[in-house]
Amino acid sequence: MNVARSEGQLLTLARALVDGTHPTVVAPLIGDSQPLNRHVGPTAMGILETTLAKGAVMTLVQQGGWRVEKRPGPDGQLRTGRLWERHPTPALHFSKWSFKVLRMLLKEPLVTSAKCPTAPDAPGEGDRILALLVARALVTLNLTHGFGAVQHEPLVQLAFPWWVEATPVDWPAFLKGREWMIEGLHDLLADAWVEAQRDMIDTRSPARVIAGSERQRAVLTGFLDAIEAMGRRDLADFLLAAGERLVPDPALPPAFGPRELDTTATLRDRTAAVRGSTALLEALARVQQFNAADRTVRFFDDEYEATQQRLARWERYSDARAGVVRRAIEQLHA
Repeated sequence: MNVARSEGQLLTLARALVDGTHPTVVAPLIGDSQPLNRHVGPTAMGILETTLAKGAVMTLVQQGGWRVEKRPGPDGQLRTGRLWERHPTPALHFSKWSFKVLRMLLKEPLVTSAKCPTAPDAPGEGDRILALLVARALVTLNLTHGFGAVQHEPLVQLAFPWWVEATPVDWPAFLKGREWMIEGLHDLLADAWVEAQRDMIDTRSPARVIAGSERQRAVLTGFLDAIEAMGRRDLADFLLAAGERLVPDPALPPAFGPRELDTTATLRDRTAAVRGSTALLEALARVQQFNAADRTVRFFDDEYEATQQRLARWERYSDARAGVVRRAIEQLHA
């Protein structure tokens, strides 16, 4: 099928975002003020819609949905299978916003500034996944001026609070009926928190550590409060996966706090940065509290089978890692 050159660039960018291509591959297209007509032809638009729809499904499959797991289904009953076997097929709708944000990536000089599209009034589930994938690309390429286009999305807030400005999220309302989304994006969420922790360790600015950690803490507190209230504490599994990667060997504890803060900053600011840098560790400690509560559930209790699934997941994370995290919090708060 023949499409215009600018339309071909749009399709190349969309395909790269949704098929897992590393953002550096399409970096020459992003933030380089590419010429693009305000409207695209029907052929290109049809290809774009198909690309985004199939790509969003593949993202959910590749980032966690492929695993055979036993988790609560929409009716609360435990179901065993892959994501699409535990949940009804979701409608992954893409609004005009998705086209606008792709257009922004091509047209706007994101290194210096960006005219970001406004948040959609009623985002489709496809818009939400695309926003997350766009945010991942912007973070990887350090194109911070583009964050304004995606920071409204709760998934972006959940994955990238270290980088993007905070926006209020009603977590209970967002998560209701979207548990499948957190399950299917498990690996991407874990990756994001691992990278944020590593970036924080190498950050020299106390102000950046303090601000980023405060955003992380607010997001994780709201998210964990919500999943605890709705009885879906298993949705915190991506945090355990991040913890496993950050502590590959509990016998060799890694460094967790900022490695080398700017010595020209005041001692007060540096101390505040170190003490405040434990947002992820505190969240892991709270998941340990979930685990302790699960261990008290008895065989004849209604929650017994669900708690056994969570306890099995905890065993992979291990009490040894939990001990490393607990000691790290104590050391950084000292």
